[in-house]
Amino acid sequence: MLAAWTMRYIGEEEAQVNLKSAAGEVVVAENGLGKFSQTVLVNNNHCLYAEEPESYGGNDSGPSPYDFLLAGLGACTSTTMPYVCGA
Repeated sequence: MLAAWTMRYIGEEEAQVNLKSAAGEVVVAENGLGKFSQTVLVNNNHCLYAEEPESYGGNDSGPSPYDFLLAGLGACTSTTMPYVCGA
């Protein structure tokens, strides 16, 4: 939350450099690239971008939050099912 607030007052490059997350953490912050554009940092080594589609007023520069939710559920299901089904 604090990172999202500070990005309004410092440059995008500075904000990207200062955005950090610890192991097991996910940090989401506005990146200033669009009305709804977000940078998602996972475990301080996976950087993703999220954005709303144009139909919702975004610029569609990345998956929507709903896309990330569905991707997470799909990945969890596909990695868990072989163990549940005894494969």
